Amino acid sequence: MLSSLIGNFGWVVHNVNSTSLRQAITPPALQGRVHATWHFLVTGMLPLGALAGGALGQAFGLRPAIALAACGSAIASLWVIFSPLPKLAAIPEVGAE
Repeated sequence: MLSSLIGNFGWVVHNVNSTSLRQAITPPALQGRVHATWHFLVTGMLPLGALAGGALGQAFGLRPAIALAACGSAIASLWVIFSPLPKLAAIPEVGAE
């Protein structure tokens, strides 16, 4: 329950921040394409994750599969933590490098 609470809160914070940043740095003419691509990539991974989770649960049992999923979720955030994003003080201008 605690994992779901933290994960759901984190997803909301991530979604608001990532959408705001993408909209700020994407030229207006490309915003629809960028959003559609992002949405496709995120939701397109859900069935693959469900299949992988089912295969892991079948192969190793439910508890190890859930533990592995929890570790994978924690590790997945490392690329953001060690990226330049936490040091971003202001949203860059469109087209600025």
